[in-house]
Amino acid sequence: MSPHKAGAAAPVSLYIYYRVRAEAANAASIAAARKVLAPLLPPHCGRFLLLRRADDPGTWMEVLEEVIDADAALDALGNAWRTSPLAAFVDPQTPRHVERFAP
Repeated sequence: MSPHKAGAAAPVSLYIYYRVRAEAANAASIAAARKVLAPLLPPHCGRFLLLRRADDPGTWMEVLEEVIDADAALDALGNAWRTSPLAAFVDPQTPRHVERFAP
């Protein structure tokens, strides 16, 4: 179900990429992260993906599509990362990079 409502702003896609610690750069960690993050996002986006870079599994990317309120979606993600065990995955030396794209 798309969160786009008649009269609302045009949806955007968010691409958020960051480095994870070496010990978190594995399939089990990304599966755990998907389990925590995916249920939080349906009110904020039509589709959510969490991916690992193919040639560098220590780089992860969150993709949120059909986002109407990007600030609310980013707040939900930020809160999830700060208040869950996932916080231990992120490399503290590298910031999260957020890119917003429109159709």
